[in-house]
Amino acid sequence: MKALMPGPRKRTKASRKHKPSRLAQLERALRKKDPLGELNLLVNDKLEPGKTFAFAYACILETNSATLAILFDRFTRSQLDRTEKVLQKIGAIDTLADFRALRGPFDQSVAKGKPPNVASAALDEREELRAIARKYNAHTSEMEECLLAFAKSHVNELAAAKPTLTPETARFIRDALAQGEKAVRSRR
Repeated sequence: MKALMPGPRKRTKASRKHKPSRLAQLERALRKKDPLGELNLLVNDKLEPGKTFAFAYACILETNSATLAILFDRFTRSQLDRTEKVLQKIGAIDTLADFRALRGPFDQSVAKGKPPNVASAALDEREELRAIARKYNAHTSEMEECLLAFAKSHVNELAAAKPTLTPETARFIRDALAQGEKAVRSRR
């Protein structure tokens, strides 16, 4: 009788759900019509070239939300330096030229003692700089095309496994959760 009763099934490799490798996930994302958002979620932004990809994607989002000039308001000096390097690295040459055209007057204003947010706002006061800023659709398109080409040429490196949670990130998450709990308790 026991032989006729079904017992627990042995799981075979074929019956297990197959989770695609990071490389397969990246390759699948690259085949989509608009892959950059999904690629950004998959790349390891702690190692190169993932750092370059993630930073360039941030530049795209910021530029698309306003103009290239917004970077001068939202980014620190070191991030502005990195922007130049990243634009060159991905090959967004026209956007890089316009970024540099904006950076000169911005740096001059800061050198004269203006705070960065005021120097950034001053970029809109000159017509020739406003004309550069109005090209944000062209800037965004160029950066997207170049970043996609960059991702395709670095797909294997971008597929590197994600690192474990860093102590700094874990501390940040723990502190944010504690602040959230404190805010909830104070509302009661």
